[in-house]
Amino acid sequence: MENNRTIKSALISVFSKDGLEELVKILDSKGVKIYSTGGTQKFIENLGISITPVEELTDYPSILGGRRNIKNKKDFGDILNRRTNQEDKLQLTEYKIHEIK
Repeated sequence: MENNRTIKSALISVFSKDGLEELVKILDSKGVKIYSTGGTQKFIENLGISITPVEELTDYPSILGGRRNIKNKKDFGDILNRRTNQEDKLQLTEYKIHEIK
C-alpha cells in the first residue's frame, strides 16, 4: 500500500546549504509554503523563492546569530505532533500551535 501525502508547508533551517537549492526549487514548484530562519532564509530568498520567516510562527526573534530562533514550546509541539492522532490535533488547536504540514 502506498502512503502518499501532500506536503503543504516545510520548515527549513540548515547549517550546510549543500543540495538545498535543488530541494527548495522542487518544494516551491509544488506550491509548498516554506518557513525558514536566518542564513537559510537569506539563501532561499537569494534564489528568488518566497519564504515566511519562522518568527511569524513563533513570535520569537532570531537571536544569537540565528542559532536560537525555532526552539520554543510551539515548535516542539508541532515537531512532536502525531499527524494521525485525533487528540494531538485537538491539542494543536487548543494551544494555537501552527501545524507544519
